[in-house]
Parts: sequence; C-alpha cells; structure tokens
Amino acid sequence: MSTSPYQQFRDNLTYAEELIEAARYIREDLSRDLYRAAWVQAVSALDHWVHQEVYERAVAIAMNTTAPRPAQLEKLPIPWMYMERTRHSGEPLAVVFREALESQLDRRTFQNQEDIGSAFQLVLAGTSAGVMWGRVAQDLGKTKEQLKLRHAEVLKRRNQISHSSDVDPSTGKRRLITHEQAADAVKWIEDLARSLSVAIR
Repeated sequence: MSTSPYQQFRDNLTYAEELIEAARYIREDLSRDLYRAAWVQAVSALDHWVHQEVYERAVAIAMNTTAPRPAQLEKLPIPWMYMERTRHSGEPLAVVFREALESQLDRRTFQNQEDIGSAFQLVLAGTSAGVMWGRVAQDLGKTKEQLKLRHAEVLKRRNQISHSSDVDPSTGKRRLITHEQAADAVKWIEDLARSLSVAIR
C-alpha cells in the first residue's frame, strides 16, 4: 500500500524533530548545525508534501470524468509527447498524466504562501487561494497578516541557512540558533501543513 502524501510529510518532519532531539547530546557548536539542518528539512518536507498532494489530487481529477475541472489545471500546458504515449503505447493515462505534471512542476518550489496557493489552485475548484489561507489562519488562531509574517520569518531563516550558511554579513559569523527556535520553526511547519490539509478538503 502506498503512503499518502501527508503521511510522507509526517515521516519527513519526524526526521527534523529527531535532529533537534539528537542535538541535545552533542557539543554545542555541532548542535547548532543540527538545528539548522532540522529547519531546512522541515521546509523541504512542506515543499515535498505540496508537490505530492497536487500530483495525487490532479491525477484523481483527470481520471474522474464528472469531477469539476479547476481553471488553473485546465490551463496547465501538457507537452504533446505525453498524450502521444497514451495513444501509441497504451500506457495508462494516470501514469502519463502524472509524469506530465511532474515535468511542469518538479522544478518549482512550493514554500512561500503565494507559491503554495498557486499550487493548490491547480486542484481546488471553486476555492480561491485567499479563501484557503483565510481558513488556515482561522484554524491557527491568527489573522491572515500574522500568518503571513510568521511564515515569512521561518522561510527567511531557512534561506539564510541554505544560501549563505547562516552567516551574518555584518559580523562574518554565523547567527545564533537555539533549540527553542528550531523546535518552534518545525512546529510551525507541522501546524501549517495540518491546517492546509484541512482547508483543501
């Protein structure tokens, strides 16, 4: 039995949580790198989940002739060579369509709010990204602006870690990172994905 996209997310996030826990038992300077790794892992888990969720839902829509077609999915360009494969080799439509989606979306990142909203617009008929994020904010007990600011903070630090080794250009030294900061970031990603999974039902 295949693992659901959300369960894959949970498994990936567990790895981030284990990195944070392991950091308790090693030298402080090394533990900080585990905190950084956990932070990046959590955001990657979110990105991967959005991709897999969209692929699975889009294929289900394509295979159900009575399902409403989201406007953005209908506009997605599918290279003709994929359609030719279903005609000439008899490959299952679900397999070919998923590969076509992956060819279009695999190079994109779904980490910030705008990109995540665009991704889910491919599979949500009748629900705008704004409505979706409103539901998420309400579930998290935040305003949409508070949600936006908190998620931007988490992504900013992730990018600092990934793109500049977390070095502060004003000092030439790595920024301080604590157990609490890393744990809070991972928990934020967990809560955000959980609320999103409810909002897109």
